[in-house]
Amino acid sequence: MNCNAIVEIFKTNVKNRIDAHFAKSWLMIAYPEMDVYFDLSDSQNILRVENKPGGINKDKIVRYFEKLSYRTSLLLQVNLTAE
Repeated sequence: MNCNAIVEIFKTNVKNRIDAHFAKSWLMIAYPEMDVYFDLSDSQNILRVENKPGGINKDKIVRYFEKLSYRTSLLLQVNLTAE
């Protein structure tokens, strides 16, 4: 069985749990095929997104974040493949 995913790590300006919950909820509604996680203990307030290859691209995530009045920028993108 193949398991393919793209993991994207973003720096954000989300500062607290309430804002993280708000942003995550709206991202999950807009893009239900993604898994979304925040790490606010990191100094860069990390957003981690897991997505299928060919799924939602990073530019859509950045634009959607801007619509929610947050800023984000991609730090790292990793393609994961397991058999």
